[in-house]
Amino acid sequence: MNSVKQRVEGLSDISPPHEYVTDHGIVIESDLKRISGAGSQITVSADMTPGEQTLIEDAVQVTQPSGKECFSNALNLWSYNHRLKYTEGYASPSFRPDIVLEHAWVMLDGDKIVDPTAEFEHHYGVVLSSQEVLEQSAKLNIKSNGIICRQRNNDFLAEQGYER
Repeated sequence: MNSVKQRVEGLSDISPPHEYVTDHGIVIESDLKRISGAGSQITVSADMTPGEQTLIEDAVQVTQPSGKECFSNALNLWSYNHRLKYTEGYASPSFRPDIVLEHAWVMLDGDKIVDPTAEFEHHYGVVLSSQEVLEQSAKLNIKSNGIICRQRNNDFLAEQGYER
């Protein structure tokens, strides 16, 4: 079992965000590689086609992701091209797989990972619909707080029946 999934599931009975990801999340199982784009390293699925890689490089060039701003980076990429699906959940750094952090990234067409923020090895999260992202963008500052994980206002989770 993916170490991130195991940790998140272990916390699902005490934390609404962990419970929501446990109920709706997907484990990203694809092999990953690092590519360069706009002066930064981006983690992507290893099976990206050359055309998909060009799309990612263009998106990164336009949105200029910055370190430690995963929610903002993912939202900006989603806004740039809706083939990039906003995804939020948890991940572990490649150098410390025992640590699980709140994180956001995008999935190209919902199945290929694009993570411009940090070098993470394992991802476990929920691909949110464009409608959910639009609705939450209007209500919250998801650029810094996210929708599921770091949200200061838990309306989204409460609306889904996840509250304590």
